[in-house]
Amino acid sequence: MDKMFPRSSMPRVPMYTAFPGVSVPTEPNPKGVNTEVKISTLSNGVRVASQDSVGPGSTVGVYMGLGSRYEDDASQGASHFIERMAFKATTNRTSFRVVRDLSRLGCNPRTSLSRESVVFAADGLRSSAAGMLDVVADMARNPEFSAEDLEATQRFFGSEVELREGQALMDEAIASAAFSGETLGRPMQTSASAAEHMSLETLKTFHSARVQPGGLVVTGVGMAHEELVKLAQTYFGDMASGTAAPQVAAKYTGGQSMFAHEHHDGVNHIYVGWKSPHWNSDDLVVSCVINMMMGGGGSFSSGGPGKGMYSRMHLNVLNQHDYIQYANTVNNPYSDSAQFGFYLHAEPNKTADAIYVAIEEANKLKQAPSDAELSRAKLQLQSMIHFNLEARAMQFEDIGSQVLATGKYRSAAVLSAAIDKITPADVARVAKDMLASPLTYVVSGSKLQHAPRYDQVVNKL
Repeated sequence: MDKMFPRSSMPRVPMYTAFPGVSVPTEPNPKGVNTEVKISTLSNGVRVASQDSVGPGSTVGVYMGLGSRYEDDASQGASHFIERMAFKATTNRTSFRVVRDLSRLGCNPRTSLSRESVVFAADGLRSSAAGMLDVVADMARNPEFSAEDLEATQRFFGSEVELREGQALMDEAIASAAFSGETLGRPMQTSASAAEHMSLETLKTFHSARVQPGGLVVTGVGMAHEELVKLAQTYFGDMASGTAAPQVAAKYTGGQSMFAHEHHDGVNHIYVGWKSPHWNSDDLVVSCVINMMMGGGGSFSSGGPGKGMYSRMHLNVLNQHDYIQYANTVNNPYSDSAQFGFYLHAEPNKTADAIYVAIEEANKLKQAPSDAELSRAKLQLQSMIHFNLEARAMQFEDIGSQVLATGKYRSAAVLSAAIDKITPADVARVAKDMLASPLTYVVSGSKLQHAPRYDQVVNKL
């Protein structure tokens, strides 16, 4: 080996040895910036949440209490339309001026949609924050909803539906089965028929009813809180006080859905799940630890330590059953309900076997985990939280979504402290509570005859 790779005559310097003459800053925040998340409320009810940072960039935007859970049959798809028609003409700006203003600011506008919110935001330099929020506020409050934009969006949804992947179809089927097609079970993605029947009047009525001060959270990362409050007062302070109609409480029911779909990988997609702790529950962090402990991924994605190779889905499912190509744990919390479950891809003729393997893993959760396994899951969750929040985009999303859903913010430090307190008994208790709720059971694929009946799956619990 030495002949092939002769030893270098250069001295070997450990990686942790500092370079001579190079000073390493010991203070990660040399300017003394207060990075605490602050929350204020304007006199009309608009909430303002922000976190300053030492970097030169800023993200500003507004979280709005829109989403499919607030729609009915007449307004189905309105939230998706509003999200898709963002950054077009307003009553104050033409489409050309919107593009010009955004270009001059050098910012990156973006939107996002969930079952409980629509977000308009922009990323750019700190010096452009005021201008970015000016445009975002105009988009949120004063969309023009022109006939031309409506028709273009309808055409887009028509083509998008034809190309929709099986994952999106599964997500909709899971939510619909879990909540019987109501509130959180209403379709988030716009169907072709809903797009075809959408009207300008419906959009304007839904927008004016839902975009109320009490349902808005002006959010900023990378700017002083006092500055954001002043800007929020400028762009939202003239809105008359008001709140949208109270949301109908989400009622988790569980249920079953099976539908034929030719997945590109030729396998059946499977979901089994239950009700879990929501955003406002003290047990939310426990369910998140369970999620980390179960883990999962693809059959070739285990990687090394810290990437899931010791999670139960890898050890007990993927490594033991070669007919299961993918097995993952999902935990989707909302403001007043949540879903926890297992998502699998399996060979069609092994669908029943895969489902029963997942149910077996669920039943094992009723027993308290070992201290070593729990400690590993807790550390992984704490690491993931801190790692994700190093990115400004994730900080923005975390602040806005927490304040909109709960009215408060729990920092990474607070969550880490709560995670530290979780015991094996807590895991078993929360798991038993989840598994006592009605089962949600969804299968899609080209060969559904191999899927067991709902009652057969329930009898395995």
